[in-house]
Order: sequence, then structure tokens, then C-alpha cells
Amino acid sequence: MTTFQDARKFLLANRTNYDKAVAEFRWPDQVEFNWALDWFDAGLASDPESRDRTALWIVDVTGGADTKVTFAQMSKRSNQTANFLRDLGLKRGDHLLLLLGNVVPLWETMLACIKLGVIVIPATTLLTTEELRDRLDRGKAKAVVAAQDQVAKFDGLGGDGRAIVDPAHRILTYDIDDLIYDGGLLWKPSVHTQLEIRAGHRNGGTTVVGSFTHQFNSHYGMNVQVFDTVETFGNILVNDISNLPTDFQLSRNPFTGDIGGCAFGSAPGSGGCFDRSLQSIRGATFRMRGVSAVVSGNRGLWDLGIGASYVRRDFSQGDASPFVTFGGDEDQTATIYGSIGRRLSRVSQVNVDAYASWYDTDQPGFGSVTTIGGDVGYTRRLLLDRLQFIAALGLYHSSQNSGDSTVGSLLLGLRYNF
Repeated sequence: MTTFQDARKFLLANRTNYDKAVAEFRWPDQVEFNWALDWFDAGLASDPESRDRTALWIVDVTGGADTKVTFAQMSKRSNQTANFLRDLGLKRGDHLLLLLGNVVPLWETMLACIKLGVIVIPATTLLTTEELRDRLDRGKAKAVVAAQDQVAKFDGLGGDGRAIVDPAHRILTYDIDDLIYDGGLLWKPSVHTQLEIRAGHRNGGTTVVGSFTHQFNSHYGMNVQVFDTVETFGNILVNDISNLPTDFQLSRNPFTGDIGGCAFGSAPGSGGCFDRSLQSIRGATFRMRGVSAVVSGNRGLWDLGIGASYVRRDFSQGDASPFVTFGGDEDQTATIYGSIGRRLSRVSQVNVDAYASWYDTDQPGFGSVTTIGGDVGYTRRLLLDRLQFIAALGLYHSSQNSGDSTVGSLLLGLRYNF
């Protein structure tokens, strides 16, 4: 009978004798064998010659810190993790989504899953919420192990969203036991046009998301989205940021430094607006319905972007929410934002930005608010681009039940970047 250990020992002994290794190698007999238990724990972590050797060495190139863990330590910590997962109800054959970077818990969890017979679905931390939804649905994941900074991506992805944190293991898991499903249609009649529609059931309700993109020519394009979903603030914000193109421009208010309502990408028709997410800062789950559209592009020295959206939110909040409730049960907002810029030279440019927005809520004592405004700014970089001359003129108007206000601003200044 040939065991795993026998086969491994034979290959190591004949690693320089290829002909003999090929001719005399015998595969291990098919007996019950668990690599993590029968080899890692029983062999490497127990043998006095190897148990204190480095099993895992993670080098942080940016921070300069090294993390080393021995075979014995890995064995003990993966046992603790396995017991923790087993106490949560995971058993042989269950699927677990693993969403961690190159950190020690990644390897501890993989060892623990091997010991339990749990099937790991590996996932990169670069995945968006929609991509994670696809993996959870198709992989039939019963639980998720993720880093704390990835938790917001799972808001609204089914189940009871019950976060279980064990500080000793630095692991966070989500129970996914609700019935969720999605179906979609993708139509791409040409390289310039694409229509996508997706509908499904999650969180006890029906969700519908649709998008249409079209590139008019090599300079300009458009993107329209419609949505009827159950959301949270964290989920929307993560989605809006992750859906931004890799190359985009943010317009800033020259007086306050605040970013504009939309970001426009260098590719025609790419970009997105943030008003639907930044106006949803509430500790509540809500149904969100609306539409948003972006038209953007560039030609020669000119850059152009126009974004518009309408969103209606119906809020619901449980009694156990850790956040203080502020706002009514329903609100709606409409926004339009535009930006046009021209590069005058390598070191100078002029930008014109304008916006109009309307907000209304059913909260007693609060009426609708309408704001409009615009500004024009000129910038020029000096002294090896470190010194910046700024000239700007702005006019803003706000109207609400407490009264109207109009503000004009003029700015002349110098900014030095260290």
C-alpha cells in the first residue's frame, strides 16, 4: 500500500533522476486522507524538526513589516478557526466565500476549511457588490469570511445579514440562508451600444436594475440607469465608487474645495453621479427607485460632462438600529449637474460648473429645498507646477420654507503644493 507520505518521499529522493521517478512512481492508494489533518498537523506541525520552522512569511512591501508564522502556530490557529466555523453550523460539503487579502487569516481559514471539508470559493477584494451577488448566488455560499473593510459590500445581499465577529480570530462571517435569485438580459447590437436588464428577488422584495450605454462617436457618449432596489447607505456608496471608470475627473468648488455632484470619465459616456448615495446617509434600509443619466466626452482641448438624476427613497428602520433616526419615511430628490472645461495651455485651464437640485421630505416641519448655482474658475500652475494661481467667480441661490438666500463669491489666491 502506497501512502501520500510514501509517494512524496519517493519523489523527493529521486528529484534529480527523472527516468527513475517516472518509471517507479506509484500514486497513493485511495484511502481517506485529509491533507490539513494527516500531513500538515500530524507531520509538519508535530515533527520537532519542522514544527518551529516558518510556514508562512508575508512581506509588506509598502509598510516594510514582515509577518512570520510557524507550522505549529498555523496548526493551532487553523484549529481554532475550524472550531469557530463549526460552531456556526458549517459542515462538510458546505460552501464558504472567502474575501480576504494576503493576510494571515486567509491561510488560517483555508486550512480550517480543508479540515472541515468545507468548499472554499476564493474571491478578490476588488469585487463589486454586484459581482459578489453573482458568486453568492451561483456558488450557493452558506457563509462569508471577509475583512472589516469589505463588510459594506454585503448590505442587502440576502439572508438576515447577521454579522458574527470573533476578535481573537479577526474573522467576520455572514449567514446567507435566504432564498435569492436573479435573471437578466444583455443586448449588444454593436460595439457602441449595450442594453442590460436584471430582475430578481432578495430581502423579501423584487429588485429591477437596467442600464443603457451608447457611444455617439469617438468623442461623446451617454449612460442611462434605472433602478428599483432595496438598499442601505453603505451598499450604494460602495457601488457608486466601484462603478467609476479607472480614469475620471472630479470637479471641485473653487471656494470650498467640495467635489461636484458627478465624476466624468475620459472614455466617452463614462462616469456617474453621487447624489443618490451621499443624500442617503441614514441608519436604515430603504427601497430606492429612480433614474440617472450621464453624457460626457472630450474633443481636442475641451472636456464636457452633464449628469442628471431622480431618486425616491422609502425608509424602514428596525428598533435595534444603532443609528439615530433623522428624516421622514419618504423623500425624493432631483439633480442636474454640468461641467465644461478647456485647457488653455499645458499649465492653465478654465472651468465652468453649474447645478440645480430639488429635495423634498415628508418629515413634519421640513419643506422642500431648491438650490441652483454656478461658478467659473481659472487656474495656472507656476514654479514647477507646485504653485497654483486661482481666480474664481460664483453665484448660488437657495429657496426653502424658512426663506430665500443668494450668495455671490469672488476669489483670487495662490496655493502651494508641497
